[in-house]
Amino acid sequence: MAANLDVTRLYRFCKDRLTPFSTSCLYFSITAVNEIRVFRFRMIDERVVEFYRIEATPHALRDGYHVGRYFSLF
Repeated sequence: MAANLDVTRLYRFCKDRLTPFSTSCLYFSITAVNEIRVFRFRMIDERVVEFYRIEATPHALRDGYHVGRYFSLF
């Protein structure tokens, strides 16, 4: 899924408060995912499973330019 969003207000809010913009985007994205039931569905062993909560953490650029990611499903 893709969407165009105007995040100008969020960007200014983060800059004014010295809050990381990318972390704020992640927070609001995951909040939206968890509020919409069908976004919590996953395929496991050819079955649709609904998770209670989806969690994510920000990406981190590591030595050698590898991106570290972590996602949890509950």
